[in-house]
Amino acid sequence: MSTKASKILQLIAFILFALALVVSVASIFAQVPIKRLYGAGGEVLAIRSVPFAAIAAALIHVVLALIYMLVVFGKPSRGATKAVGIVMAVLFVLFDAIVIPVIGMGITAAVARRGTAFLSSYSVLSSGVSSIMNILTVPATILMFLSVGALFGRDPAKEEEQRQEGV
Repeated sequence: MSTKASKILQLIAFILFALALVVSVASIFAQVPIKRLYGAGGEVLAIRSVPFAAIAAALIHVVLALIYMLVVFGKPSRGATKAVGIVMAVLFVLFDAIVIPVIGMGITAAVARRGTAFLSSYSVLSSGVSSIMNILTVPATILMFLSVGALFGRDPAKEEEQRQEGV
């Protein structure tokens, strides 16, 4: 796969992660329809919730994708592409397996202290937002790792020089 393909894959991944962030923030304003989809009624619909864990997860993914996109669109050396690829893989695993769940548990515990109605409202909204976000973040993650794999060990600066020389 070419460096150009890696750039395109990463750009699409970044856009999908950014859309997931937009969806998580927009859910604050569109929470009644989301909660209704899950059968919430009365008191739960009346309580305004903010899906902090979903927003935090989306923000983390957007930042990581942006950092990698800046690397991809730059002209990194062969060693830099390997190093950044490994670091991105490790960071994604650490954040998705440890950091994001810990943030979610902490926020859920804080919301639960306000009562069962608040916890129900938060849980219903978070479930809906997570379902919608997964539609965007799963393909984005796959595309990002394809981009990492396509660029891994390549020397984009050298490839560009060769293209300009007509080799």
